[in-house]
Formats: sequence, structure tokens, C-alpha cells
Amino acid sequence: MTRIVLFFSFLIFTFSLQAIEKMDLNTTNLVIQKLEKSLQGLKLEEIKNEALLSRLGDLYSEKARLLFLQEEEQRCESSCEGSQKARLKAIRFYQKVLKGRDHVLKTRAMFQMAYLYQVTGQSLKAKSVYHNILKSRKYSKGLKAQAHVALGDVYFQEKNYKKALEHFNQALQFPGLLKKGDVLHKKAWALFFLGKTQKAQQLLVHLLKRMDVVGLAQGHQLDQAFYEEVLRDLTTFLAKTPITSQKIKLLLSLTPDRLQKSTLFFLAQESERLGQRRSALLIWNQYQSYFQLKTDEKAFVDFRKARLYYEFNQYALSLKFFKKALASLKKSSCRSDECALLKGQIKDYVILWNKEFRTRPNTLLLQVNQTYLKTFPDDFSILLQSAKIAQTLKSWKKAITLYRQISEKTNDKKILSLSLWGEIECAENSGDYELRKQAYQHFLEVQPKDPRAYEVRYQMAHLSFEKKDYKKAYLQFLKLALASSQERKQNKKLSVLAADLTVLSLQFLKDDSTLEDVSQRLAAYYPKKRKSFLKIATEAKVRQAVQVNNKKKKAKPEELLEAYKKIVRPFGLSSKKQMKVAFLRLSLAEKAHQLTLVEKESRQLLKRELNAKDKHFVQERLLWALELQLKFKAAYALAKNMRFPYLSLEDRELRLALLSELAGQNPQKHYQNIFRKGRSLLKRNLALVEIIRRSRRPW
Repeated sequence: MTRIVLFFSFLIFTFSLQAIEKMDLNTTNLVIQKLEKSLQGLKLEEIKNEALLSRLGDLYSEKARLLFLQEEEQRCESSCEGSQKARLKAIRFYQKVLKGRDHVLKTRAMFQMAYLYQVTGQSLKAKSVYHNILKSRKYSKGLKAQAHVALGDVYFQEKNYKKALEHFNQALQFPGLLKKGDVLHKKAWALFFLGKTQKAQQLLVHLLKRMDVVGLAQGHQLDQAFYEEVLRDLTTFLAKTPITSQKIKLLLSLTPDRLQKSTLFFLAQESERLGQRRSALLIWNQYQSYFQLKTDEKAFVDFRKARLYYEFNQYALSLKFFKKALASLKKSSCRSDECALLKGQIKDYVILWNKEFRTRPNTLLLQVNQTYLKTFPDDFSILLQSAKIAQTLKSWKKAITLYRQISEKTNDKKILSLSLWGEIECAENSGDYELRKQAYQHFLEVQPKDPRAYEVRYQMAHLSFEKKDYKKAYLQFLKLALASSQERKQNKKLSVLAADLTVLSLQFLKDDSTLEDVSQRLAAYYPKKRKSFLKIATEAKVRQAVQVNNKKKKAKPEELLEAYKKIVRPFGLSSKKQMKVAFLRLSLAEKAHQLTLVEKESRQLLKRELNAKDKHFVQERLLWALELQLKFKAAYALAKNMRFPYLSLEDRELRLALLSELAGQNPQKHYQNIFRKGRSLLKRNLALVEIIRRSRRPW
């Protein structure tokens, strides 16, 4: 046992020496492996040496830190868990240290463990550890102050800035607080996020002025990196509120000479970003007056001022500084990425002008365009904007001429497309048939394979439609409607409209035969409108059938039969229209002398709800068909239920008697009805003769 303790003491001493120097990940792993190998056979609970446990916790903490840096460099996400596992292992060792007696090691372990809880997402446990330190009487005021700082950090990360501020204030009450400046810095951020920007600014100014007093000096040398960080944060805080000349002077007085230019530049940009435009304008003016600027820097600052004046609606001043900016840029030989960015911003600025004044163009807008074109003469897009100004002024012919010039000069496909389309828009707005036609033809000549050529061809077809040249329009629209699947897919709405207008043109032409054929083809091409087109085809068939049925000169049976077959299954018609079509089929079948079809159609109609007149009409056709087919039983059964309003009682009974006899049934009751109920003496006597003749005992 004594030998093991001595060996552990030697290892701890060795590790302590190594800890002085920074270890990399491989070295850290090697030390952990050696130490853990020496502990083989012992459970964690059996290790009593607190310094050893503390050292193992430290090693795993360091391993977690190194792994985390590696994971961040590799941009790992859910798959990288090495640092997390190392932290959890470190926590286990620190928990064991807390059960020991060494107060110094226990205190250190508590802070380390709380920090690890925090970074492993166990903030509740971290806060619990810090609160236990604050509640206990065992710990000094200095340690409790550090616990307040740590709690403030936890609450700050949770965005509970009010609670964080309370703990930072508690910590700052301790006179000997370590890194007091760091705590003041954190307090300033908490104030900033709570909306107390002025207090946050004042606190950072105080910190920058008295950094040596609050313990941030390293010997006789200031912590320059921290000073610059605080200075940059103060600049951010200042940008949040309106800036005055006094604030600018204060900031520069706190800024080292080498950083003054970049700090004021940053303040101006932050003020713009945060919407403090008037402050930004003041800062840019001061920036120009304080520092000697290069030509490209002058261009940048003057442009920022031009942009700000534009946002203040001071367009004349905006134009003035825009001219100065472009004059400087033209003299500059700048080729850096910043200059490329500036050129892009200048283009955006010009576009902004053109958008703003598109509906109310004026001389200032034209000057902006001209100023820009002096520096960038090859930018056809601005020439395009000039054409749009003429377009806004409704000077259609002038705008069309400008667009035509652009399309004839430019090699840029995008500008070419915009100019061609602009010409079309102006022609369409003019309402002039010839201008529109010329614009469409010009577009198709220059860019026949353009994705929008389909739309232009559609407009050409529409011109024919507007001119009531329906035959030409029908052919043009049909070509569009039956275009390739790719074209139709790219122009879904227009292809559907083309299909609809194809049908409409044929309807105006009253060409039902072609309409029937085309509608059926379109139904196959446009599944979503299949029902609609099939209905149109059906209506065309019905109209053709009506024409055949109503011919003055009697149609041939085969023609009647063909018309009948077309409307056997009408699609998409209302119940009322279907009824009419059914009567039409009956009429066609009757005229074609197709007795079987007459019987079929009549029986189908009788299944429907018919008024008395229509019902009798259908019954008569059915009776006629049955009689001619010698189906006397069926005819007699039907006739018994018919009223025959145009026949007298005697004639009705005589007809029924005849049908019953032909059907092989006894007609006696019908003759008896004539004899009993008839009014004509002659017919009663004739009925009596039949009754006697058919009687078994006539005398």
C-alpha cells in the first residue's frame, strides 16, 4: 500500500511539472492512458488520493477543450461527441474530489464541475453548485464573488439579463474581485440587452478611462487586446443612439492613434446598419475632415453620403455627392474586392432611383443615369432604364425606338431580352395593331427559341382573334395548344388559354364537325380539362345531329343512323339537356326507321319523369315500333295504359280490341265497353254484332 501511495505521489509530481507546459491532444491522451493503466483493478470509489482524482479531472477537462477545438475546426455537429464524453468523465472525478477533505481541492473542483455542467447543457446543476457556494459559510467572500460572476455568466447565456446583472453587481461589491474589468464589461452588455444603452456606454467609457485601476493592467503594461475589444463594443453601443460631435471626440480621445480611422469608419457603418442615418451622415463628414483619404476612399464616403441624402429625400444633394463619388472612382485605379462591391452598390443606387421615379420621371433621374453612363458606358441596362422613362411618359413610339436601338447594339442576351420585351410592352400599351404586330414579329425573328417565344406567338394569335379572323386564329391557337409537352409544361396557363380560344374560334366559325374532332384531341392533351372539352365535343355532335334531324330534304337512313350513334353517350350534359338529346335520338331512330332503336329509346325515356304530353308522345312512338315489329302482346299491354286523348271512347276500345285479338287474347270486354258506354248508335250496334258473333249462344 505504501509503495502504491509513493508511486501515485511521484506521478502527481510529474504531472504537476508537465502542467506548467501546454500539452497537445496526443500528449494529454498518453498521460491519461498511463495514469489509468496504473489504476487498473481499482474502482473509482476505491481511489482515495484527492490530488490524483483532481489531476485526472483536470486532464479530462483539458482533453475536452482540445477535442472541442478540433470539432469546431472540422465543423462537426451531432456526430462529434468526444468532447462531451470527456467533460462527463471529468465531472465524475471532480464529484469524487468533493467527498474528500482537502478544502482547496474541493473548492477548485466545485468551480470546475459547475463550469463543466454549464458547457454540457446542465445549467440547472451548474446554478445549484454556485448557489451552494453562496449559501455555505465555509467559503470566503472572494470565492462567493467568483460564484456570483459565474452565475451571472449562466444567466447571461440563458438571456436572463436582469438576473445576470444582479449577480454581476453582487460580485462587484467585493473589493478584491479578480478580473474586475472583465465583470464590468459583462455588466455593460447586460445593461445593453436590457435597453439601458446610455448606462452601458457610460460604464464602458469609465472602464476605458480607468482600466489600470480596475485591475486590467499586467504589471506596467495594459492588456491591449482587451482594451481594443472594449473599445469596439463601446463603438457598437454608441451606434445604437444618436451621435453628436462631442461623442465622436470622446471616442477618438479613448482610441489609440493607429485605430482612430478604422474605429470612426466602423462607427459610421454601424450607425447606418442600425438606422441612425443622421448620425451616420455626421460621422462621415467628420471622417472626411479628420483624415487624409485616398481617391477610392473619397469615392466610398461620398457615395455613402449620396445614399444617405437619398434616404432623406434630398435628391439634389444626393445627386451632387453621387457625381463627386463617380468622379473620384473614375480617377481611382482601384481593383480590390471593396471597389467591386462599391461598383455593385452604385449600380443598385441607380436602379433605386429608376424604381423610385419610374412613375414620375424628372430631370434629376435623367442626370443620375447620364452620370452613371459616363463612368460605365457599356451598361446597356441603364440605357434600358432610359427607354423605360420614355415608356412611363407614354411616349410609345420613342420608347419603342430606344428599345429597338438597344436590341440592335447589345451582345448581352439578358439586355437583348429585356429590350425586346420592353418593345412589346410599349406596343401593347399603345393599342396600335401595326405596332404590336411589328413588335411580335421582331421578337420572333431575333429570338425564336426564347422561352417566352411561346407567349409572343400566343399574342400574335390573339391579334388575329381580335381582328375576328377566326380561321387564322384557330390555326394559330391550335398549334400552340398541341405544342410539345415541354413547351406546354413551361407555359401551362397560356397553353390552356390557347386550347380554350381554339375552341372558341371554331364556335364563332360554327364549324361543329372540326370542333368535335379538335375538342376530342384537346381532351387527350389536357387531362384536367378533359371533361370540359368532351362536353364541348358532345354539344358539337348534338348540334350536328339536330341539323341532320331538321333537314328540309329528308336525310338518308345511313346519315340519320350515323348522327344517332354520335349522341348515344352524351358526356357532361345537364339532366335537362340529356332529356332533349334522348328525344333527339328517338326522332333520328324513327326517321331512320330503326324500330329496335325506337323501342329502346322510348323505353329509356319512359323510365324518366315526363309530363303527360311528352309521355304520350313517347308511348305512341313505342306503340308504333311494337306494332311494326308484330310485338302485339307488348303493344296491347302498352296501349291499355295509354289515354289516346285524340280518340273517342269507341275508337280507343276498338283499337284495344284489335290489338288484343292480334295478341291472341279475347277482345270481348272492349266491345262490351263500347256497347255500354259508347255514344254512337252505329258503333254500339257494330259492337253488339261482334259480341253476338263471338258468343257461344248467339240466339
